[in-house]
Amino acid sequence: MSAPNGNAEASSSTQTQDAHASVLMPSESIAEDATHIKGPNFDNAIGLQELLESYENIGFQATGMAKAIAIVEKMVSQT
Repeated sequence: MSAPNGNAEASSSTQTQDAHASVLMPSESIAEDATHIKGPNFDNAIGLQELLESYENIGFQATGMAKAIAIVEKMVSQT
């Protein structure tokens, strides 16, 4: 026999509340010495060295790294 509808709804509500409590955490203050994330300025010409130096502040994931490598390879092949 299946559980009464009220119990299923209560269980679903509890699961939703648990998920919200796990994911929607209060924000924490950012340390004053934290690195501020910003990308390189492509409005002006940028060389490979400047691009590599900007990695410290870019804040990207592996997908972004793969895209950047593809762009750099294209730049190198055009020179």
